[in-house]
Amino acid sequence: MRIPPLYNDKSWQRLFAGFILGLIFGWIFFLFHFGHVYEKIIMDNRELNSTIERQERRIESLEKENSEKNRDLQESITIQEIEITFTNEADVNISELTLHELKNRLEDELESVRGRNVETIVESYDILIRTMENAQISISGNDYSVEVEELFILSATVRMGLRIKSAE
Repeated sequence: MRIPPLYNDKSWQRLFAGFILGLIFGWIFFLFHFGHVYEKIIMDNRELNSTIERQERRIESLEKENSEKNRDLQESITIQEIEITFTNEADVNISELTLHELKNRLEDELESVRGRNVETIVESYDILIRTMENAQISISGNDYSVEVEELFILSATVRMGLRIKSAE
């Protein structure tokens, strides 16, 4: 059996030539189109990577700046205000003027605390309590002492609840 010699027929030659030319043009189109798409993906990837790097540097600098500000803020928190209240004010028969004078003198005793770092005061609160309890205040010939019942050291305020005692 013999294969017919179709390679001599012009229609078959045109078919094979068209097939080969179509294959070549299709391959060139595919490479061209794929090159453009791949180049666009690479450009987008580089652009996104540079954006990510910029944002990471920005985040790092902001975190560094924030930690420095927090450290400076923590170091700079000082006692600004001292509040004294008497817990047994109604029970003790003392005039308003004497109470006011007693409060002023106790605040003068605590004046050394004003402007100091909060951490220092927190660490030495027992000294603060002993200072207040050992204070003997003489007003109009009467001696008074106080006992610390409450002590709150807030961000910039020292609040004390004191019980007035007669020193006699």
